[in-house]
Amino acid sequence: MSKYSTCIMWSDEDEGFIATSHELPGVSAFGTSRQEAADAFEEALKAAIASLKEGNRPLPSHASLPEFSGQFRVRIAASLHQRLSGQARLEGISLNSLVSSYLTEGIAQANAARFISSQVKKTTNELCIWMRTAQRSRLETASDNVFLARPRTLKDKIPNWGTDH
Repeated sequence: MSKYSTCIMWSDEDEGFIATSHELPGVSAFGTSRQEAADAFEEALKAAIASLKEGNRPLPSHASLPEFSGQFRVRIAASLHQRLSGQARLEGISLNSLVSSYLTEGIAQANAARFISSQVKKTTNELCIWMRTAQRSRLETASDNVFLARPRTLKDKIPNWGTDH
């Protein structure tokens, strides 16, 4: 098993799974199942690595999961820095704790907004479908009523038909 990352995705065009790697963009493999694509990709990787070695070309480095220290530097306006520092002092917490709580709240609000938006979109789509169905039903009912209310013969259309004047 190689250390290179493998991405396996369904391809509508190929009607199967395609395995690729970001580190070796020219290498890919096909399979009718995920496992088949993964197995074929391992063989393709071995061949690609052997080819690179034979040509005395360097192997690309493999990707690793990043490690996070829990720290990052952000540049902000001096006025915002001043307001945040003042708010932290008022709350009796460190500036780092305040900013961390704001970021956490912001992510939670963004997730909630995305969820609400998706629910509104889903409900709107369902409402549009219901309204179209109701409108079709009303049109069909209205056309049925018009048909039923239509005079059936010329005699019914003209008052006093067939009487001498």
